[in-house]
Amino acid sequence: MRSGSLGVLMRKFLHALLSALAVAASPSLAQDDFAVPPAPHIEDYFKPGIAPVRADPRADVTIIYFMDYQCPACRAHSPDVSKVFGSDRKLKVIYRDTPIFGPLSVEAAKYAIASQYQGKHEAFHRALMAQKLPLDAAAVKAAAARAGIDWARLEKDRAAHDKAIDAQIAQNQNLSEAAGISGTPAFIIGNTLANGALDAKGLREEIADARAAKPKVAPAEPPKGASADAKIDAGDGAANEVVVDNANAIATEPTNLEAAPAFTPAKSAPAAPMEGNPSWYLPAAIVALAAGVTALLLRRRRRPR
Repeated sequence: MRSGSLGVLMRKFLHALLSALAVAASPSLAQDDFAVPPAPHIEDYFKPGIAPVRADPRADVTIIYFMDYQCPACRAHSPDVSKVFGSDRKLKVIYRDTPIFGPLSVEAAKYAIASQYQGKHEAFHRALMAQKLPLDAAAVKAAAARAGIDWARLEKDRAAHDKAIDAQIAQNQNLSEAAGISGTPAFIIGNTLANGALDAKGLREEIADARAAKPKVAPAEPPKGASADAKIDAGDGAANEVVVDNANAIATEPTNLEAAPAFTPAKSAPAAPMEGNPSWYLPAAIVALAAGVTALLLRRRRRPR
């Protein structure tokens, strides 16, 4: 092959390769909006938006649960997580879907978020975690049937809230990245961050530590002559913000939080490492391929005639 033709071929190959790399590594480049999401504050982690919430009005500890329905570690430890959440009703759990295992994970997350509008999120969450992979359309529908989901209504709710669900998933991913989380699962328990799966023992230990760290505040006395409702609303005397879950419950969360995400590392060792974001595997493979092919072409070009 003539050196001129070889050079043209190499340039075309590298141009195509770099274009593919840009698309694979940064899907947002195909969008018109290049705006970077604002850095979140700690209070943003405790504002559910339309993220599903399970809570009791007496909840005294908040857990923020980052997960992916196709994540092997999430699925392996889901029975432990469900056991702890089910046995401790004084928890507020914010389910922050962070789908990192491809389009099927994104679809499962969207249906899971939409399921809260018929009050079936927890059952659907457990069914999805137990459903055989891959979570294609048939598998998601099978999980919905086991959870007692009205499929026609689920599809309508998903369509009606599609933009809000997309925005919520993007916010969940923003919160995850800002906290230094690079995979799933992860838990924020009170003010503690656990990177990786926790078994039942570790999860209970972190919850107990979060409860022990809460300041003890005497209940506020309502004014004399106050109504029965006012006595109930007096709460614990702390500055609280009432957070209403769209489908499941009501809970309170202190508003005097720090301005930047700086969570304390959990004491309990993760039972399993986080599953990293596989979206980077393809770019890494492309880079390696580019280096190999470029070296081969250059060696052929320099070979003596």
